Amino acid sequence: MLTKNAVAMHQSNRRIGMTLKILTNLFSRKIEEGIRKQGQEPITPMQAQILCLFGRTKRTSIPQREIQSEFGIRGSTAANILRLMENNGLITRSPSPTDARQNMVTLTETAHQQHTHNLGFIQEFEQDLQSSLSQEELQQFFTIAEKLKKHLE
Repeated sequence: MLTKNAVAMHQSNRRIGMTLKILTNLFSRKIEEGIRKQGQEPITPMQAQILCLFGRTKRTSIPQREIQSEFGIRGSTAANILRLMENNGLITRSPSPTDARQNMVTLTETAHQQHTHNLGFIQEFEQDLQSSLSQEELQQFFTIAEKLKKHLE
């Protein structure tokens, strides 16, 4: 049994940033392992999330700025991720028909097939994560995560 001093010392050593970084690394590793086990070409978790965005919205093209906004990433970060996806044949980028300053991101048939193949795994993974928490803990998690997100924006 831990003494009050030991508990206080353990809690004082806790860091939100480090905990989030560790969770992100573990999350990424599990996604990559699951995709590899599916026999698919490895993609990063962010690439998988972008593919899922297309699946969720049921659209064939999405403005790059919307991708940036959806995932809270900067333009240069999005450009690098999308450039790699384009080089790997997962997307194409073209100027928006309504705003030449904006790129439209379109899934290729290869990406559509890969997303369809990985969707079951990703849904199971999400269910597994959520099942490890009670409904009350899930609500607390999302409330705290949203609060931290707003603070950081």
